[in-house]
Amino acid sequence: TTSQELGAVYLERDIELLWQAAGVREESPPAAVSGHAAKSPALLNLTPREVQVLALVARGDSNGRIAVRLGISTRTAGVHVSNIMHKLGAATRIEAAMRGRDLGLVELRQS
Repeated sequence: TTSQELGAVYLERDIELLWQAAGVREESPPAAVSGHAAKSPALLNLTPREVQVLALVARGDSNGRIAVRLGISTRTAGVHVSNIMHKLGAATRIEAAMRGRDLGLVELRQS
């Protein structure tokens, strides 16, 4: 494999561990990565708290409302939102919510 050719056997082992953590069987990685919905929060490095915050962002909650709901400061809520946007490669809260939906992490409300 390419990782062996590059001498990155540890990288290959880490990738295998990530596949296992995501619940993907060894014979099916190509199909599993064909869409965004196959990615788990762990593979995106989202913490459980960030997934909670993302769900509230997807509901349209402000940082202040997120802070009240989770019992954290508004500034901490903003840091979580910024981290989520960075990890998802999103430029806006709406884009983050849509990517979260596409990844199967959150559901968007229908109005």
